[in-house]
Amino acid sequence: MAYGHKTEYRLRMRAQVVLHAARGRSNARIARETRLHLDTVRTWRGRFAEHGLSGLSDRERTGRLTSTFPNAVMVHTPVHASWTNQIEIFFSIVQRKVVSPNDFTDLGEIRDRLRAFEDRYNATAQPFQWKFTTSDLDDLLARLDRHTADHPEESSVALAA
Repeated sequence: MAYGHKTEYRLRMRAQVVLHAARGRSNARIARETRLHLDTVRTWRGRFAEHGLSGLSDRERTGRLTSTFPNAVMVHTPVHASWTNQIEIFFSIVQRKVVSPNDFTDLGEIRDRLRAFEDRYNATAQPFQWKFTTSDLDDLLARLDRHTADHPEESSVALAA
């Protein structure tokens, strides 16, 4: 497990920590040789000492997010999206619903309007429904390939040259 190429990286690193510890190496030396943080070495060495092999597996997550934000729903964004897309969408909503028109008389009014919006939004927010599927992406890329083949003078490669 410590050296298997098909073993998940984090499991290999945990096993290496245990092997180095079995050889009598210090935590500092193990951290240096494995390029792990010293606290990480201490954690996995301690868990192995206390629980054996079962101590090297991941623990159940505590669910702090759901207790702090009870209306939060974990969703996976599409492969072609990112968390910055989510932020851009949110700020676009804030721009349309709060900031425009920009008829604020002072900063206190902006603060109050933003806080009122935040309360309203958090009470009613729903996960964004992604409509762009992988087959939509494949179709778009195929259309772009056909267009580039039909109009090579407009391609970014031709324009860069």
